[in-house]
Amino acid sequence: MATKSSATALHAKLAESLDTANQGAHEPHSHEAMTTHTKHKVSHSAKGAAAHELAELKKPELNAAKIVDSSMLLAAGAGAIPIPVWDTVAVMAVQVKMLSDLSAFYGVPFKENLGKAAVASLIGGLAPGLLARGSLGVFLKILPGIGSVVGAIAQPVFAAALTYGIGKVFISHFESGGTLLTFNAKDFSTTLSDEVKAGMKKVSELKI
Repeated sequence: MATKSSATALHAKLAESLDTANQGAHEPHSHEAMTTHTKHKVSHSAKGAAAHELAELKKPELNAAKIVDSSMLLAAGAGAIPIPVWDTVAVMAVQVKMLSDLSAFYGVPFKENLGKAAVASLIGGLAPGLLARGSLGVFLKILPGIGSVVGAIAQPVFAAALTYGIGKVFISHFESGGTLLTFNAKDFSTTLSDEVKAGMKKVSELKI
C-alpha cells in the first residue's frame, strides 16, 4: 500500500512538472500573439485618428461655406423686398447675422456694433462699378411699371453676391487668426471685389 501511494504521489508531481513546462513553452507564443494583436489594434486606431483629424481639418471650411451659402440665399430674399431702404436694411441684417454665425463658428468674440461697422466699412470700400450696380437696383425700384420689375430682379442678385463676398472675406480673416477688432477693410478691398464677382457667377448658376 505504501509503495502504491508513493507511486501515485510521484505520478502527480511528474504531471505537475509537465504542466508547468508546457505553460512555460506556450507563454512566449501567447505573449507574441498578444503583442501582434495589440500592435495591429494600435495601428488601426492611429489610422482612424488620422482620418478623423483630416476630416476635422476639412470640416471648418465646409461649415463656414454653408453659413455663407445660406446667408446668400436669405440676402437674395431680403433684396427682393419691393420697398426702397427697407430692402437695404434687411440685407444688412442678414449680413450682420452671417458675421455673427461665422464669429461663433471660429470662436471669435462678436459684438453687434462692431459687426455692423465691419460690414459697412467693407461695403464702403467696394469698387465704384460694383456699388453702382447695386445702387441701380434700388433706383429702378422707385420707377413705376417695368422699372420696379427690373429692379426686383437686379437687386436680389447683387445682394446675394455681395453677401457671398463679405462672407468669404471674413472666412479668410478669421482663418488667419484675425478678430473684429483687428479687421481693416482696406486690406480686403480688392479681395471683396473679386469675391463679389465670384458671387455673381455663383448666383447665375443657382438662377436666383
